[in-house]
Amino acid sequence: MKNIWLFPERVAEDNGYSLVVKQDFEESKVKESDIQIYYSSSDLELEYPSIFIKRQNILGTKRIINLLNFEPTSNIHHSQLKFLESIPSSEIAKIFCGDVIFYQALRKLFPEKQITVRLHNCFSRILVRKRMMNLKVGLPFLYNLRSISKVEQEIFRDPNVFIIFLSQEDLSFYKSVVSKENAMLSAVKLNLPKSGRVSLKSINKIVWFGGIESHKKDSIDWFIKQVFLPLRTKFPNLEFHLFGKNTVNFTKEKEEIFGHGIYHGNGFPFKENSIYINPDIIGGGVKIKIKTYIENNIRFISSPYGFEGYSKTLIDQKEVIVQPENNWYKFLFDLLINNK
Repeated sequence: MKNIWLFPERVAEDNGYSLVVKQDFEESKVKESDIQIYYSSSDLELEYPSIFIKRQNILGTKRIINLLNFEPTSNIHHSQLKFLESIPSSEIAKIFCGDVIFYQALRKLFPEKQITVRLHNCFSRILVRKRMMNLKVGLPFLYNLRSISKVEQEIFRDPNVFIIFLSQEDLSFYKSVVSKENAMLSAVKLNLPKSGRVSLKSINKIVWFGGIESHKKDSIDWFIKQVFLPLRTKFPNLEFHLFGKNTVNFTKEKEEIFGHGIYHGNGFPFKENSIYINPDIIGGGVKIKIKTYIENNIRFISSPYGFEGYSKTLIDQKEVIVQPENNWYKFLFDLLINNK
């Protein structure tokens, strides 16, 4: 008997996605004799016996086909996993589906087999929140919300699945809506720092650290328009620095906004004279950057949605700050006055 493991990224710690994959890999106790499949845009060689499927860029043929079929653009096609048909179902002990993007192909291959599905986000919950709060999001994220929610609802109706959620909020939503017990929580593990915080200097920079795509763009646009630019009228020396994929597009030097692209330095930039931000205006999943900030003693402010998945006992409103979006301007204004 053997297990089949499908992971949506390589095992690494260079982004939130791969970090959760690393945690799943270690907790699952994957054996070399198992079939391991990794779906990644990285060409790096893997250090363990595995099958590598190249993740296409946004203009890839399969992604365009998915778009035309109103499927998640990263969805794996049945043809990409057709090699699994040679394995008799009776020889498979467990199938681990590391993301919803594998589910439909796996279910077509194994119509009756039990499948364990890891949800990195619960897009169905975000879609409900968007409708109730009449939240506005960009078209790319709206497409993801609707197409991925559609697959999630197939999973929720499937009697032969077991679901692993990343946050208690997502798990509670599922149980309240679906009224099933075929689910559990496997949250991000947080290693609290042993040493004290560094001596913090006055704040003259605000920092975003992480790639910008989908709903993150909407959140950054909101922060610049509603918080940063109004603050600049009171604090003309204040700067906003963005590090990560797609951040260069946000550069507006006249407004002291600098997109630096992917950060290649050691540690974290401007750690001692800045405040980091996590302005998540719609939520969903667990923001791995929060784990990174707490473990590295970085002062940050997050929206309540952006802090989902973490214990509220960590919030001290001094270094770990969580404030509703409509209070960000006032809170940061007071903080900047007090830190002059």
